[in-house]
Amino acid sequence: MAIWWKFGKTTCTNVKHLTQSYKNCAGLAVQTGAPPLKVAHRFETVARYIFTSRFYKIINIFERFNKYITNPSLMLNTVIFDMDGLLIDSEPLWEEAGREMLNRFNIALSKEQYHSSTGLRSSEWIEHWFGHFNISMDHAAEAEKNIVKTAIEKIVLKAPAMPGVQYIFNFFKQRNFKIGVASSSPLELINLVTEKLQIDSMVTAKASAEHLANGKPHPQVFLNCAELLRSSPSNCICFEDSFNGMIAAMAARMKCVVVPARNHHQDAKWAAADLKLSSLLNFNDLLLAAL
Repeated sequence: MAIWWKFGKTTCTNVKHLTQSYKNCAGLAVQTGAPPLKVAHRFETVARYIFTSRFYKIINIFERFNKYITNPSLMLNTVIFDMDGLLIDSEPLWEEAGREMLNRFNIALSKEQYHSSTGLRSSEWIEHWFGHFNISMDHAAEAEKNIVKTAIEKIVLKAPAMPGVQYIFNFFKQRNFKIGVASSSPLELINLVTEKLQIDSMVTAKASAEHLANGKPHPQVFLNCAELLRSSPSNCICFEDSFNGMIAAMAARMKCVVVPARNHHQDAKWAAADLKLSSLLNFNDLLLAAL
């Protein structure tokens, strides 16, 4: 872990290094085997260092990504969406399910603690908080099963679509983009949500990180989705709402558009993304051309 941390902190000596630092930092991070939250927290520190420093003033957005749009082999033709918190307002229900499970052990998470672990798979979420609160891992398998079952029931029953879901899917469908969904959630839930939101017919590929060796911030789930779509990562735009997801998309070398939760929208860490939106409804042709 020290390798990528040192790289991210010390190579920001000029614009060229600065523009690549956070992307390379994410890529190196996932090769170290560091726990997902340690990767995320260290990467956030790098992001804060970079984007509050004097170098930020001289970054040009067109130079920042080496003018990919001028290279025909890097033209964007694929879009991959995260799901929870981006397409469907399910994060509060995952939170409810997680809190209900931890309550059985007389544990209560703060809002800040829960937010720090969004984007993780249920197994990783449990491993992290069980370790943090010294709960025996003997209960982990049952706890994971309980959280997933409870969350799926709640989401199917009462989770609303996020603003702009139909708009953004129609936007990319009309422009002949290949469309995929890549999520930390089980494939069962991905299928239920795409049907619930009436977007299933527009989705060509679905990828779940549930059974992968590494979940977000590792990029594998996005790379798997791109492979299913027969697209190069350099041809992909990824829409995300979580910090772990943003790291994963950048480590996959995809364009990253973040739509953070309203109460975290102004956090400095989102400056590492290619684009930040307050709503899916705000995306348009001008912003697409600028990526």
